[in-house]
Amino acid sequence: MGSSARTLNSSLPNDFFASGTPGLNTQGISAIRLNFAPFGKVPPHTHPRASEIIYVDQGTLYVGFVTSDEDGNRLFAKILRPGDVYVFPFGLIHFQFNPNPTPAVAFTALSSQNGGFSTVANVLFGPSPAINPRQGLPTSLEYCSATSTEVRLTIIEREKITIKIGCT
Repeated sequence: MGSSARTLNSSLPNDFFASGTPGLNTQGISAIRLNFAPFGKVPPHTHPRASEIIYVDQGTLYVGFVTSDEDGNRLFAKILRPGDVYVFPFGLIHFQFNPNPTPAVAFTALSSQNGGFSTVANVLFGPSPAINPRQGLPTSLEYCSATSTEVRLTIIEREKITIKIGCT
């Protein structure tokens, strides 16, 4: 079984999209086998041009997606076991996580030959060239406590601005 401990970009083989497998070109689909190491994960990401379906073959996965702003950014999540199927709607942020100390295997397909792949962290904190943090993009996010919805955004290293989200 392959390792999911590698960086995310190297854990996605070239044949995931039509660019790596010309036979997928014009077919409108892409597919991959995902090998999850114990406690392995695919961090929050989106496919801007596709919906996704996942089938769990071995092990257990905790999966979910977050709805859009118009729908209140609600989390829909579920524990999947072998034989279970789950759909991630078109363009929404979603994740997969193996919560167990044993490997897991899943198969996933996208509704596009080139659905795209953007991790939330890379979009926010890793663009090239970098976004100037003085123009409003935070350089880090952290919860102030495990029981609070207060989030601290570090705007620049010497200045900290605290924004309370949903606090009463």
